[in-house]
Amino acid sequence: MLACLQPGEIFGEMSILSGEVRNANAIANDNVTLVVIEKDILTSTMNETLPMVQSLAISLIKRLNNSNQKINEKPSNNTLLTVCTILHLMVENLVAKQGAAIGNLPQKRLRYYDLCSTIKDIVPLSEVDIDHVLDHLVRHGYIKVFSVKN
Repeated sequence: MLACLQPGEIFGEMSILSGEVRNANAIANDNVTLVVIEKDILTSTMNETLPMVQSLAISLIKRLNNSNQKINEKPSNNTLLTVCTILHLMVENLVAKQGAAIGNLPQKRLRYYDLCSTIKDIVPLSEVDIDHVLDHLVRHGYIKVFSVKN
C-alpha cells in the first residue's frame, strides 16, 4: 500500500489528466461514497479555468510524468535501499491510518507476508532477495520480526 487517503481526497486523476494508463488500484477499508468524475466533465471544467491555472496543471502533470518515467527507466540497483524505502512508506502509512504521532510505533504491526507481497508488487525482487534484506535489518537491530512468516 502506497497511500491511505482521507475523506474528500481524489485518486485516479492522473490517468484522466495525462492520458496515461492507470497504474494503481484502490481498496476501501470501510464503506465509502465515490463520486466518478468523467473525463469530458473534467476537461470542460479545466477549459473554463484561468489560463494560468491550466498552464500550472499541465506543467505539474508533465513534471510528474517525467519523474515517473525516470524512476521506471533507472530503477535502483540497491536492493537494501529499495526495500527500506518501501518499508518506511508502509510504516508511515500505518502510523497515519492509526492516527499515531510520528515517532510512535503503530499499535498494529505489518504482516511479513503483506510486506513481501507489496515489495514484490512494486519492484521485481524474489522472496529470497527480500528475506535476505529483512534478515540483514533484523541482525543489525533496525527491525524486529515478532512472528514466523506465513
